Amino acid sequence: MLKNDGYILLESVLSLAILVGLVYGYLAFSLHLQQQSQRQIKQLDQYALLYSETKRFTRHQETNAPSVTITVNAEKVAAVWSEGAQQIEVAKK
Repeated sequence: MLKNDGYILLESVLSLAILVGLVYGYLAFSLHLQQQSQRQIKQLDQYALLYSETKRFTRHQETNAPSVTITVNAEKVAAVWSEGAQQIEVAKK
């Protein structure tokens, strides 16, 4: 019986180390997913605001005003507003 005492302790420590490693990996992955989700929600809110401002501007635009063009590129995360010779570009850096 004395021969198994060290083996049981080693087995318990090894099992605890594996369990701690798994929990740490799960927490790190969960935190990464949560941060990614928050970034996507923030980006979606910005697109919704840009869409509503674009709709509001085109709805209240005067008929004799110069032609205004608003272009939104979701892949590049950029928007371009141009009126005649003036042009404003907003892009994610």
